[in-house]
Amino acid sequence: MPTFNPEETIVLENLSDVPAASTPNGPPPTPPPLTTEVRALDEARASISAALEAGPGAELGPPPAPFSSWTSAVIQLWSWTGSIQKSKAEIKRLVAFLASPLFSKEEVQVLDFDSETDKLDQHFASSSSRDGWKPASVSIPVPDGKLHASESDAPTYTIPGLWYRPLTQAIKAGIESAAERTFHYTPFKQYWQHDPHQPPERVHDEIYSSDAMAQAHTELQNQPPIEGCKLERVVVALMFWSDSTHLASFGDAFLWPLYLFFGNQSKTLRVKPTSNMCHHVAYFPKLPAAFNKFYENLTGKAPSAEMLTHCRRELMHSIWRLLLDDEFHDAYEAGIVCMCEDGIQRRFFPRLFTYSADYPEKVLLASLRSLGARPCPRCMLPKEQIPELGTVNDMKRRETLARVDDPPRRTRIATVRRWIYERAYGIKSKAVENYLQPQSETPTSNAFSDRLSKFSFNPFRMLVPDFMHEFELGVFKAFFIHLLRILQAHSPSSLIQLDTRFRLVPSFGRWTIRKFPESVSALKKLAAWNYESVLICAIPVVDGLLPEPYNSEVLDSLFTLAEWHALGKSRMHTDTSIAYLKTATKELGRVLRRFRDHVCPHFKTKELPIEEHARERRQTAAAKARKGKGRSKTTTTNASTVKKEYNMFTYKLHALGDYIANILWFGTSDSYSTQPGELEHRRVKRFYARTSKNRAIKQITVLERRERGLTDMFAPHRRAALAMSKMKPTPNRQRRGKPLNRETLPYTDPEQHHHIANAKHNPISLGSWLPEHRDDPATTNFLTKLLDHLLGRILSPEYTEHPTEFGPIERSKVVIRNDRIYEHKVFRVNYTTYDVRRAQDSLNSRYHSDIMSLAPENDSSHPFLYSQIIGVYHADVLHNVPEASTTPQRMEFLWVRRYRLERVWRRSDCFKKKRLYRVEFLPADDPNAFGFIDPDEVIRAAHLIPSFATGTVTGLLDADSVGRLERPGLKEDEDWRFYLINCFADRDMFMRYRACGVGHYRVDVPAETEDDLAASTVQTTSIAPPVGEDLVGPEVPLIISEVPNEPPEQADLREDTEDPDNDTDESEELDPNSDDEQAASGVEGVADSGGDGEVDRTEGFGEDLDEAGIGPPIEMQEGYAPL
Repeated sequence: MPTFNPEETIVLENLSDVPAASTPNGPPPTPPPLTTEVRALDEARASISAALEAGPGAELGPPPAPFSSWTSAVIQLWSWTGSIQKSKAEIKRLVAFLASPLFSKEEVQVLDFDSETDKLDQHFASSSSRDGWKPASVSIPVPDGKLHASESDAPTYTIPGLWYRPLTQAIKAGIESAAERTFHYTPFKQYWQHDPHQPPERVHDEIYSSDAMAQAHTELQNQPPIEGCKLERVVVALMFWSDSTHLASFGDAFLWPLYLFFGNQSKTLRVKPTSNMCHHVAYFPKLPAAFNKFYENLTGKAPSAEMLTHCRRELMHSIWRLLLDDEFHDAYEAGIVCMCEDGIQRRFFPRLFTYSADYPEKVLLASLRSLGARPCPRCMLPKEQIPELGTVNDMKRRETLARVDDPPRRTRIATVRRWIYERAYGIKSKAVENYLQPQSETPTSNAFSDRLSKFSFNPFRMLVPDFMHEFELGVFKAFFIHLLRILQAHSPSSLIQLDTRFRLVPSFGRWTIRKFPESVSALKKLAAWNYESVLICAIPVVDGLLPEPYNSEVLDSLFTLAEWHALGKSRMHTDTSIAYLKTATKELGRVLRRFRDHVCPHFKTKELPIEEHARERRQTAAAKARKGKGRSKTTTTNASTVKKEYNMFTYKLHALGDYIANILWFGTSDSYSTQPGELEHRRVKRFYARTSKNRAIKQITVLERRERGLTDMFAPHRRAALAMSKMKPTPNRQRRGKPLNRETLPYTDPEQHHHIANAKHNPISLGSWLPEHRDDPATTNFLTKLLDHLLGRILSPEYTEHPTEFGPIERSKVVIRNDRIYEHKVFRVNYTTYDVRRAQDSLNSRYHSDIMSLAPENDSSHPFLYSQIIGVYHADVLHNVPEASTTPQRMEFLWVRRYRLERVWRRSDCFKKKRLYRVEFLPADDPNAFGFIDPDEVIRAAHLIPSFATGTVTGLLDADSVGRLERPGLKEDEDWRFYLINCFADRDMFMRYRACGVGHYRVDVPAETEDDLAASTVQTTSIAPPVGEDLVGPEVPLIISEVPNEPPEQADLREDTEDPDNDTDESEELDPNSDDEQAASGVEGVADSGGDGEVDRTEGFGEDLDEAGIGPPIEMQEGYAPL
């Protein structure tokens, strides 16, 4: 049994992603009226300056308008002048400090800030000398084409600029400073039993509940104990992340940080920058430009691209040899003794679990060539077999051809290195290529293998897939760009129509789906979260833009891509959802091959305008480079002749087949996503903004140490202060004594189902309002329906939205106080997500008005009902019968316009048809077109997108009806003919329709037989083989050549040759100027989208940031003023 369980005292608030309270309970204080006279702007400035220059005790006049006090005036002056590195959040933090008892005006008057800062740095330097930052230089051997007795005799080049923290000490500091009750010491496995008649299912989510952690724990406990030590032995799961980032919009300032996370801590905390669970371990240097001159002096010629690439590989692994030092080696074997938060000492054994990086850095770490014949860092599957994704053969090859760090591999690399450094062989000579090219290996000794092979560590397994770069900025981006080429080839107006439709797609959630840019097809500055939103909403937008059968083929592909995206990015998996992911992977490979073979050949696809401009810029830059080298020959390509084809021979497509194995081994993909690292880049960029820009990396290490030390120092005090000032949420039914100037909705307790404001600022008198709208079909029988709804709820708490008609006498017993109902602007609903957390939707009749509720138990045609909120109301109601309470009770209700499911979709499964469910408004003369819903029956918001392909209709509802909501793209009397239910809006929504969410009430989608599917009127044109048919291709044997004892002596085998794999220089792909953390312009990345697109480097923060509570990615939450 675990000796310590961090989740033992967990409460609902710890599982809540509901926005936190930001204001105290009750209405905000009303500022005093402004009594100061309005002055001219120059006079106001003069009075503020005079007040700042006045000494203690000076007489101050009234503050300038519109300020209510001098304090307010000076804070506003400081906030909005001077440095721009200040945010509203930081200003509020300053105001809170000035208002706290910790602030002393007397202490401020004698404060020497520079002296206090020096004391702080000295304190940290003395208290953290072992885990503090250290500078270092790294030396690499350089092949000079000359004979040497050994590699150690070869010339070396020293690269300065490495800053690092000793890895063992950084691990110890991170464990001992871990936040309270966040560190798991004992792994476990989770199971879920949704049906008592079925065996429980395994749940996959966290690292500390994964098979990898369980196996590491078992192996550790089976080892002989350390002599004389009886401490508990704990595996500490190390999760590394690294990538270079551009520090400024102009210039070449960059930082290449190495971050460390602990898998023993929950991923829901790790993804939040404010949790301070990301530990900076090193800042890597890059190969300096001065190396070119060094090499020219050494050999008499400039270094080739292959030589520069080789030296960059050597630099990376030399750095890692320094990090994986003898102290870490000893800790790996004997552990580190740390004092834990519960006051108990334990012995921690570091184990490398995952390393998150994009593809160029993966191959750098794996000592492989980029985009070689076998491009994957985890297996040796040949490049020509990548399109067979999802087939039986493909899955088998991944297992049989898995890369392992075995003695033959290490011997092969060591032998080839002797040839290069002792026998003067070229790094691209035929002899070297004959033995390394079949496995896409390089002549670089792997640091992880050198230092950890003793412990049977396989460095290839830690290189986990990268969802953001491989799918959102990889497979889907390439598919979408080629789809734009097809639309352009079909009709140039198709792109205009596509952009128009995207602009009409409604937003969803706080940041889940935002408004689309004016021109999606221009691909300007689209980040990963933009492509995610495009995929989620693409089906209604693209439908009908191409003729049949191509339209159906494209919709099949988009649906399968969206389904795979939802499953692959899921934050919690069960055995059932893993089975769905396996099926979706198999189907994804099939539909993409069909798209390539049956759609693409029928369109003459050429470059998009943005691709053409990017190509022209590359050609211009190349011409300038040739001119500088004395070459005058230039080549130009006519854009009209550049044909672009859909390319499936990419590593990113191949990587999709590895997600199942990695989820089963390490947990869900969000645990080792690159997104938390991209967020951490914002932190180092803030540090850079506070430096003098001269030797900035050293200053960044100082700023990082200050922030880390102060955070650790004040963490206990901050937790105590938060506990003392814990705000109590406003009860849902609480009345407010004093009406507010405007309706406000305070913090919503996650335990509440919903929240509607208590104010009565917008009363509606039914006696006058109903006669005003007597001719409106939306208000037909309004009062009768409302009384039936209220009486049904009074008599039966389990009353549903389907009304029972009562008689006039029964209705007369329901009294609405003063014949008034009160309208509200916002309706919040809390719900439990599929991964057993609490989330919230904020709804109103202007923007987010569509809701979903459970269908009646006797209706098995579809699990949900859909409605559009027209208004949010409450009323004070009395039931005038004997023994009833004489105190009116507040009753809340929603006035809605109802949708109905299209008839052909009843008892249908959208995942079999590969189309979204379709609904339509009921005509106004239908008695059920309008009605009332108890807010308690609302599950959450629904995302309904117009079915653009079916157009609009008129006559459903009068143009001036109060039941009609204004929507863009519609005339006054128009409605969309159909709306599509977006079941891919977020992962929680998807799991509701897949009926496998752990946190959901079990709702089964109607079963649909193949006969029903064939008979359905919603069919897709199919010219494909059956879904279950596998693409079986010829096996390509894996060739691993034996290394002879003596190298070949032929001269033609010693010289460098052309690279048969076109192994491009990784330095171009690792250049910080193409930065993931910055929003990509979509120019250079798009230019190569027909190929693998590995150079695409774009920041992407999709819906998971909102779900993790990080906040909107386009706003900086914290700001720092430069010192």
